[in-house]
Amino acid sequence: MQQRIQPILARYQKKIEKAITSGEATDAILREMFEEMRAALAPEIATITTGRMMGLMDEIGIGADLAVISQEALQHTQNYTYELVTRLTDTTRELVQQSLTTYTGTPGMTRGDLVKLLEPAFGEYRANMIAVTEVTRAYSAATNQYQRLAADAGVEMRRIWLTLRDSLVCPICGPLHGMPESVWQIQYPDGPPSHPNCRCSTELTIETEEEAMARGEAAQAERMRVLEELRV
Repeated sequence: MQQRIQPILARYQKKIEKAITSGEATDAILREMFEEMRAALAPEIATITTGRMMGLMDEIGIGADLAVISQEALQHTQNYTYELVTRLTDTTRELVQQSLTTYTGTPGMTRGDLVKLLEPAFGEYRANMIAVTEVTRAYSAATNQYQRLAADAGVEMRRIWLTLRDSLVCPICGPLHGMPESVWQIQYPDGPPSHPNCRCSTELTIETEEEAMARGEAAQAERMRVLEELRV
């Protein structure tokens, strides 16, 4: 996904730079970027969502019509991608406006200075952040969809929050590792991501609430033990 996003952002950064230094409007350029980002993201998100659903069917065994799953994934993707790219474009527009104001209002600023101002909206870091966050969201969406499918088949399943259990796990997600959805669903009803760059996921279990909570508390106890060893 990052490989699809990054060239688009880099190309439109140059267009925005040229427009600002030439005194031209940037709205039309951002609208073009909006459409290109939608076209790039939609198939990637749909593929990830469908693949995750198929993996859950293989793992858990409750099947469904793949054509129906693909159709639902595409519908979800179309709706969500529009909302996603709208948010991304709005954020980008704000930063472009701030950069324009700073560039035109500060005597002696060079094009190199302008590039630095625009970098947070168009650079490699943002492309990676979008990719990581939206892959995480697509996995969660597929898990949620499969949970509903299982419920329709008469099997009640609970979602369990999982982190990658490495040194990059943040203070937000660490306490959620291994915990059933009763702990976090009010704050995060759709599951991960809980923040930009979130790499968490959810798994499904047929355990009772008590069993799931006991397992979650054991996972948290182990996490605290490891953290204590690292501090020592």
